[in-house]
Amino acid sequence: MKYFLPIILCALLLSMSMVASAQCPTCIPDETCTSANGLPAVCPAVQPNAVAGSYYEEQLTFYMPTEITDPGSGINATLLSVTITSATGLPYGLEFTLNDPDATYSPVNGENYGCATICGTPLLSGTYSVVITVSALVSALGFEVTQVESFESVLIVDPGEGSANSFSFDNMADCGGLYVNYDALVEVPSPSVVSYSWDFGNGQTSTEQYPSTIFYDEIGDYEVVLTTTVSDWYLDVVTVSTLNDNWSGDLDDLISTADPYFQIFDGDGNLVYASATQDNTTNTSWNALGLQLSNPPYVLQFLDDDDITADDDLGSANIELLDGANFFDTGNGTTGIFNVMLTESNVFMDSITVSVLPIPDATISQTGTTLSFADPSLTTFTWYQNGVPIQDVNSSSYTMTDGGQYYAEVANQFGCSAVSETILYCPEFTVEFDVNAMEVSVPDIYSSYQWYFNGLAVDNATSSYLPITESGNYAVQVTTTYGCDMSSEVLTVDLAISEEPTKLMTVYPNPAGRILYLNIDANQGQSSVNIYDLTGRVICNQSIMTIAGTKSIDVSSLAPGIYFAEVNHQRIRFIKA
Repeated sequence: MKYFLPIILCALLLSMSMVASAQCPTCIPDETCTSANGLPAVCPAVQPNAVAGSYYEEQLTFYMPTEITDPGSGINATLLSVTITSATGLPYGLEFTLNDPDATYSPVNGENYGCATICGTPLLSGTYSVVITVSALVSALGFEVTQVESFESVLIVDPGEGSANSFSFDNMADCGGLYVNYDALVEVPSPSVVSYSWDFGNGQTSTEQYPSTIFYDEIGDYEVVLTTTVSDWYLDVVTVSTLNDNWSGDLDDLISTADPYFQIFDGDGNLVYASATQDNTTNTSWNALGLQLSNPPYVLQFLDDDDITADDDLGSANIELLDGANFFDTGNGTTGIFNVMLTESNVFMDSITVSVLPIPDATISQTGTTLSFADPSLTTFTWYQNGVPIQDVNSSSYTMTDGGQYYAEVANQFGCSAVSETILYCPEFTVEFDVNAMEVSVPDIYSSYQWYFNGLAVDNATSSYLPITESGNYAVQVTTTYGCDMSSEVLTVDLAISEEPTKLMTVYPNPAGRILYLNIDANQGQSSVNIYDLTGRVICNQSIMTIAGTKSIDVSSLAPGIYFAEVNHQRIRFIKA
């Protein structure tokens, strides 16, 4: 009855993090969630991906009917209770709230719906293997059975780009080291000036809008601060040192000197400022003007204020946006200095925290055939044999039984992963002797074989078995596709047949080829020769006159192996080569 557990729980806990004090909003089950086949179901069936650095909140409803039918066996069963006991390997930063605080649901008591809210901000992008453990109580065929099962599911956290009010960044956390690209976002139209002052929290600073990639190489959190300053140009002081003589054409000029003032025109030719008149002077200053210069180029025109006639033009000069005192000369005798200041008008300050997370210790230890990890911070384990994940193994240790290359990918609570070193396991093996087949062999699971007889390589003996015809010491060297080069223990095979005479006969040659000769020592009259195999089965029978002397028997039809020749209840063993 195991089929219903992953249906309920893989989606339910797909991205839950086992946080002791979850703060997600409480959910209300969606009772429209059903299934067409009457089996448990989860709604929605596919949970959206999360995005690193972005808040994530999803609600899931799970439907648990009281009566279910196992689609494989057709057995009807009652689902009594389902308890969620643990979930590991989940994205750091997510937490969850079940609508039942004790995480136990009782469909048999009418609790056919449950739900969970998953929320939080995942810190690190990646594909997460989530291992979920549940305990389910099922009643079927008059028995109550508790099943404890673990299931593996996957949650994808997509990479995310973050931003503060005044700058953006393309990464906020990584394992072991962190590369981040920062961009300042505040830009201002000319002639305003914006400046940037970065403090990246690791001793590095910059004044660029787009600084070079910043690398953080030590584990920890770093506060990144950007101060953005916007400054504008202001005209503060205008000083006239000399004036053009064109001012002396009015009646009042007969009894006094010039009465200068100035006007300022912006880049569109608009008159934007006219100063006060300074009476009876040819060198003077206008102070604390505080005039913002936001639409250059500006033209500064000097005039003489006349009472009767038109004001006299004393010359014009361009205002350069250069911080400090700037000399001007109109070219017709009017000279002086204007002071331009670049003054802060707005200052913005924003900060974020980026993190370099610890890489887990993937040091693997070996005791006999058992591999294990000692780092207590590890939360998930995926074991591999010859590059292929080993199914249904997710604990901190693994015992090797078959030869191969073994390693594991491990992860800690932050989702940072590491891969252990590879352990090559070459198990011992033995040579077997098949007396019926008259061959020595090893399992046909290796990539190459080389047989040895009495310490010497046997020509062309490169298969998993070797036919033998004589006594001696046999061994084989094998290789595997995963890197093992192994030699077996030596197997001693004794095929010697006693040549001591029986009461009746001896045999030769031994091993025999086509003809076996029987040396009869007594006259027994009419007899028969029976040939037996090792199972006791009569292979052939021939009638002979047991007169003392040598008798021949054709054994060419026999397969190679060990046989017995019997004459008058006396047996002798021989080998057919």
